[in-house]
Amino acid sequence: MKKPHLILFVATISIFTSCTKGGEFDLNLDDFIFNIDIRYTLRNHFDTVGLEYMKIPIGRTFQYRDSASNQLFAVKTTKSDTTAVKVTSPSNNNLFADLYILELRQLTNLSSGPVWYSGESHCDTSQFSLLDLYDADFELTNSVNKIPSFWYPFNSSSQHDYNYLVNYTIEGKTYPVVHLFHASNGLPSIDPAYFESWYYWVKGIGIVERRIKMGTSIKTEFLVKYF
Repeated sequence: MKKPHLILFVATISIFTSCTKGGEFDLNLDDFIFNIDIRYTLRNHFDTVGLEYMKIPIGRTFQYRDSASNQLFAVKTTKSDTTAVKVTSPSNNNLFADLYILELRQLTNLSSGPVWYSGESHCDTSQFSLLDLYDADFELTNSVNKIPSFWYPFNSSSQHDYNYLVNYTIEGKTYPVVHLFHASNGLPSIDPAYFESWYYWVKGIGIVERRIKMGTSIKTEFLVKYF
């Protein structure tokens, strides 16, 4: 975090010296260094390569089929954007961190209904470039139980299970590239509070399949079409 101070200090010195050509200028460096109040804004943001996968156009409607009941239902994207949230750094400088929110609201008779999925992702400062901070490692978590439904980079760990599917067929349609994210809350599978989820994502579309296990109950939903 010292680099921005150095950049701004040098820039400030340059401004002062450039204004003194042709005349005299007295500068007490001790007073200048210890009394100047330099405040700057650092903007944190997500790595664009990862963010474009989980961004779904607002207003997009998805029709899914419940595998158990064979019933069709629709959900609509009502939130899918980044919002800058102001936070305070330890050095009391002005910092901004991005927050990504995704919400798919279930439609009932073309009116708003319960939320089918709500997720959020908080941007951290993992990479640095001048005054620009970007997060190249983040995850979209279920807003209800904080279980990740998507993460970037695409890899597996002790808590996350990722799979790259070259070809995957859903409802008669074959998708050439599907990203599968599998995670749980870590409780024993026989625990009534056990939660496990599988989310299948396709770039440019969104969630094409979702499988949820709560306790001993499993529910799977497949994408039929979107518009």
